Amino acid sequence: MMDYETFDRDLARLALKEALGEVGLSAALPQVVWAGTSVVFRVGDYAARVVSTQSSITTLVLLAEIARFLNANGVRATRPADELSPSPIRTANGYVFFWKWVPHRTDVLPSVSERGAMLRRLHDLPTPDWLPPTDPFKLSRLRLKQIADHGLASAGELSTLETALANVEDRWARATVRNGFIHGDYTNGNVIVSPDGLVMTDFENTGLGPKEWDLIQPVMAHRRFGAAIEEVDEFFNAYGVHPDLKMLEDLSRGKEVRATIWCFASRPMGPVFVAESLHRLGTLADPDDRTPWQPLDPHTVAPDAFR
Repeated sequence: MMDYETFDRDLARLALKEALGEVGLSAALPQVVWAGTSVVFRVGDYAARVVSTQSSITTLVLLAEIARFLNANGVRATRPADELSPSPIRTANGYVFFWKWVPHRTDVLPSVSERGAMLRRLHDLPTPDWLPPTDPFKLSRLRLKQIADHGLASAGELSTLETALANVEDRWARATVRNGFIHGDYTNGNVIVSPDGLVMTDFENTGLGPKEWDLIQPVMAHRRFGAAIEEVDEFFNAYGVHPDLKMLEDLSRGKEVRATIWCFASRPMGPVFVAESLHRLGTLADPDDRTPWQPLDPHTVAPDAFR
């Protein structure tokens, strides 16, 4: 997701150029495929993620270890390019980590049943002792600070967002759920359709946590984005468990608050984000509100941000 404060792309390109030299690759025009607090480039058969700080290395190493574990245990995931370098490469302008690029179609989504079955395979895995607890609201706290620092919300809007986040964090802490290995952000966009089948990606929020958190997406798709209730049933049939929908709706409040905070932080990308952030904030006042939201894909709505 795009944050207001982003890693400078010129510095990222310099870091990438140095890292490519170290691993013996060249790329005349690396393509930016994501930009935020890190920058991701496509470089031929590889993807290169560039971060700016030493503290980010721990995250990069953990993401790679998670991906290796999933692939070794029957869950297809994006793979670190260990043949280039098994660890991040330090450069004068940042740290670079290489992944294998996965050819995929952007015009095709995995079926509801495929996503349900894949998630069950993940949830059935043993939990490695090195897997840390997930904190699904860590980035939301950072974004609230960015919103305040850059005046992206009025004082009243910011206060409402802060109160909403505090409430869902408290609910998260008190939830009685089945803890285990969870993806943490299991959405359509994080399961890609490759020529060889589905591939799971984006492990920023992966860790030890309540499995129900991963089951919210089809409920939220029905609640906010117009998905049919039959799709919810199809997902849970494939997953093999039909959870308490009331409990999922309670937890889904957390994802709605996160998504609203992201929308406020994305306001610099254009007026559609300004309008939608206000709309979403208004719907949070009533826990039973089912008013539809507009889906926002920054690649579609603000393509200039990725050039």
